[in-house]
Amino acid sequence: MSEPEAPAPAAPPTSPPAWRGRLGRLSPAHGWPSFFTELVVVVLGILLALGAQQAADWWNNRNDTIEFRAALDEEIAGNLAQYRERLKQADCTKRRLDQLEAWQRDWRDGKGSGIEGEIGRPLAYPPANTIWPMGANGVANRIPLDQRSVYAYLSDMSAGYLQLATMEMEVWRGLLAYDSATRLSPEEVNRLRGLILSARALDKSIRLNAGYAMQAGTEGLGIKIPKDPSYPLSLTGLCTPLRFTK
Repeated sequence: MSEPEAPAPAAPPTSPPAWRGRLGRLSPAHGWPSFFTELVVVVLGILLALGAQQAADWWNNRNDTIEFRAALDEEIAGNLAQYRERLKQADCTKRRLDQLEAWQRDWRDGKGSGIEGEIGRPLAYPPANTIWPMGANGVANRIPLDQRSVYAYLSDMSAGYLQLATMEMEVWRGLLAYDSATRLSPEEVNRLRGLILSARALDKSIRLNAGYAMQAGTEGLGIKIPKDPSYPLSLTGLCTPLRFTK
């Protein structure tokens, strides 16, 4: 009988890969499922916090925009009332300039007379423009573009109106120098003609400016023009006819 073969020697145990050992050392205390659960909870918490912050920012921005527009609309409404009061002076201003022009022609033709009474002058009632510049590069950007463009247009119009009103005031200061004049030199006659023409041109520009602004505010933004302030035309001194002495 042949002797049974000896069993083959067992293979020596292989050591686990190095990465598995490192992973084992990094294994969470309560296991990976628990770790991932906690991670999801943390991420959800962060997302909820960010969402809450964004909601709070949206709410604050919305309130800031509402308050800004309310203040802006109130300022514009007051400006539109000022424009309306300026337009009310148109007829008296035209009649005064017509009188002065006829008087100037008389002196040009050598038939001049003295003037009695105050010449007066139109009152500009300048608009305010403080709210829009405060938020033009910030909160105003949250206003819809079509409305934002109207606000910007009205701001530019108010600046142009102020410039025209300043020029008009200087022209009428020149005209006021003729109050109670009894004699005019040829130079004064010529200068009076230039002042009258300048006053007519500026009055037309101011009335156009005011009219366009009122249309933009009422039609473009739906702003209602308040009844006040309302100024009597007597403040201008333009509506009482001038008297002339021979």
